[in-house]
Amino acid sequence: MSPEEKLRIFLGLWTNENGIKTNKLNYFFLVQSILISVLSLNTTIGLQLIISLVGIIASFTLFFSIGRTVAFQQVWEHIIKEILEENKELNVRQLLAVLYRNVKFPLYGIIPSRYLVLFPPIFTVIIWIIMLAYQLIRILS
Repeated sequence: MSPEEKLRIFLGLWTNENGIKTNKLNYFFLVQSILISVLSLNTTIGLQLIISLVGIIASFTLFFSIGRTVAFQQVWEHIIKEILEENKELNVRQLLAVLYRNVKFPLYGIIPSRYLVLFPPIFTVIIWIIMLAYQLIRILS
């Protein structure tokens, strides 16, 4: 297989992970919205405890799921870099430099996207734990 074909395949795999992360984040926000909507209803403390536990479990699950997708994307990126290092004649860097020379990305290079997509699930885990503790304190008081 030629280096160009390998590069095309792994760039495709790397690109596909972006859509997967987006779908997982959409699912995450949908689940959180439903849980918060149910929690905002006039529910019993027992139901609020259950919703908080479900929120913790859902957030952890999606955190690890998104983390796995990010890890795959890092593997593809590593392989792409290896292909480019082994095949200096592939002028991909020059092509990318031309494509992105006039593009201004907010926070580009300061915060990697892998951290941006992993932040919401871990943040909500903390919030759900606080909610669970609050509900337990209300029960025990």
